[in-house]
Amino acid sequence: AANNVFVTDYGNNAVKEIKPIGGFYISPALPAGLSFNNTTGVISGTPTASKPASNYTVTVYNGTGSNTATVNIKVNAVSISYASPQTYVAGKAIAPLAPTISGGAAAAPAYSSSTTTLGSGFNIPAGIAVDAAGNIYIGDQNNNVVKKIPGGTGTPVVIGTGFNTPDGVAVDAAGNVYVADDGNNLVKKIPVGGGPIITLGSGFLQPFNVAVDAAGNVYVADRGNNAIKEIPVGGGAVITLGSGFTTPTGVAVDAYGNVYVADFGNSAIKEIPVGGGAPITLGSGFSTPFGVAVDGSGNVFVTDYGHKQVKEIPIGGGAPVVIGSGFSFLFGITVDAANNVFVTDYGNNAVKEIKPIGGFYISPALPAGLSFNNTTGVISGTPTVVSPATNYMVTVYNGTGSNTAIVKIKTIIGSNDTFLANLTISTGTLSPVFAAATTSYTAIVPNAIASITITPTTGDADATIKVNGTTVASGATSASLPLAVGPNTITTIVTSSDGTATKTYTLTVTRALSSNALLTSIKASPVSTLTAVSGPGYKNYKTVVPNSEASLQIIAVVQDATATIKVNGITTASNVASQSIPLNVGNNVITTVVTAQDGTTTDSYIITVTRVSTNALLTSIKANP
Repeated sequence: AANNVFVTDYGNNAVKEIKPIGGFYISPALPAGLSFNNTTGVISGTPTASKPASNYTVTVYNGTGSNTATVNIKVNAVSISYASPQTYVAGKAIAPLAPTISGGAAAAPAYSSSTTTLGSGFNIPAGIAVDAAGNIYIGDQNNNVVKKIPGGTGTPVVIGTGFNTPDGVAVDAAGNVYVADDGNNLVKKIPVGGGPIITLGSGFLQPFNVAVDAAGNVYVADRGNNAIKEIPVGGGAVITLGSGFTTPTGVAVDAYGNVYVADFGNSAIKEIPVGGGAPITLGSGFSTPFGVAVDGSGNVFVTDYGHKQVKEIPIGGGAPVVIGSGFSFLFGITVDAANNVFVTDYGNNAVKEIKPIGGFYISPALPAGLSFNNTTGVISGTPTVVSPATNYMVTVYNGTGSNTAIVKIKTIIGSNDTFLANLTISTGTLSPVFAAATTSYTAIVPNAIASITITPTTGDADATIKVNGTTVASGATSASLPLAVGPNTITTIVTSSDGTATKTYTLTVTRALSSNALLTSIKASPVSTLTAVSGPGYKNYKTVVPNSEASLQIIAVVQDATATIKVNGITTASNVASQSIPLNVGNNVITTVVTAQDGTTTDSYIITVTRVSTNALLTSIKANP
């Protein structure tokens, strides 16, 4: 740790030590991406992998002297967030939505070079599927059963029997499992929660794989008939999709209805566009591909049987990328919401997981027309369909660390409606009574009300509202709006859901002038004790001062800074000594009048000051008689 070097000198049969006499040295090695300067001791760089808090020892040398210091370093996983929720208008390009990133930079899209083996006890594991909860389903071919690995990590359990060489499996959002029962030339459904297994469709010959879309339509790689077929939800005649396939072995469907095929006999991956049309070849260089899957971004994953590799065809084209190798005989493939890829390696009777170590990934797929960038996490494009508010999970990877964020997106047709359906205030009454077409209102509140809130409700639920520049949801209460004494203007701006129009509603709230004419304190200077007495004023006091005090001042402090003070008719400031008031011997009446801000409310504070006499002389003296 201190960078002493030890060598074996076998010619001298000795072990020797070489000691540093200069420089900085650190131990253990810093987290990946950080570097240490042996000349300056500076740590720099960009960490690329999360790491728990660890102590690092730095040793510095100066001639024959040395010293050490400890620095504790922790590298957090990258963290992201999105401005959410978002409402977009179909047919209108959106402003690109980028994530806010903290905790380090995201790594470039990539997968780990190592794999994780899941479960055991399989005998030729074939098809594979994963549900939203992370449960993994496998067609265990030679055991003629379908198994589930709970949560992706538990002990496999049998969930269906009576099959003859079950090859492909799929699972829908409800948890129903679909099976390509190859040896029986059937497609079957294992209902969620159990119950009798159901046969779907007919006319298949060696069905090898299945997929299911969000609506419940089931797609079949009908290997023996060299066809891809669709079993419509709810029954009905089986439909043939596309043509020109030779022993298709894999099938997948994306959120938009595009169907992907592993065309084993033609060593090709093909896409059948939604709505029909000639199949499109994706990528190249495959050798008898077995399985196919598609993620939420539109990337396509393939088990390339002949090359013993797992490959990814990036969204938008480009050369296929190898993300896994060293397998025996690859069969099925699936991908979960966090873009973990699962494959069946039937040559090793194993189910394996390939984990991402870089990139951004989204699930489910965005509304049609919007795209997701796996390198930057930016959402962009022009939505082409209406879609309900949906939570989309974005997972970001940085070396061995990852994090997720949720962004809620809704797409609408949009309208130019800018009317409010209602507007209420927390205190006071709107004048006139609210009407959608009326855009100007007033209200009066007492002086004691220093703030109010308003609650605006739009006619179009997708229109947006800003109150004094701050966004407020329709039907929600605004933040507290401070009120100065007098008129206060509050603006509510409604922007139509299609973004083409705005309407401004103006509310003028008048806060009444203060009627507070009270004092916090009143005193005489020089100091004398004021004793409360009854009298004609709001408050009345008396005090006695020595004859030597020929004058005094009054110091009064108002409760409300807007009130004014007059002492014996002369204005004086709050908490400031009044004019000097001369005192006659005997009683002197000093009146302090406080006038409230409203100009009409007054309170009088009357002090009777008795100045004692020092005259001990007689005017006359006589005897009687």
